[in-house]
Amino acid sequence: MKKRLERDSGELGTLMCDVKQVAAACNIGISTVWNLVKEDPTFPKPIYLSPRVVRWPNAEIIAWVKARAAARNETALEAV
Repeated sequence: MKKRLERDSGELGTLMCDVKQVAAACNIGISTVWNLVKEDPTFPKPIYLSPRVVRWPNAEIIAWVKARAAARNETALEAV
């Protein structure tokens, strides 16, 4: 059996997340993820790799969470 080559420190990491991983990353339920897909235009749209395989780009999920946190912080500053 061939041994895999070791990757250098520039590893790609997780590029795509399934619905369970998205829900866990956002600390929400799976049904809430699907509700956000339908109702929130700012939530990242899923990529359908096949009719039954759906993934989200990890970078887009992280960016969405950061944008929500930034909006929350701006709202808190305006209230003061």
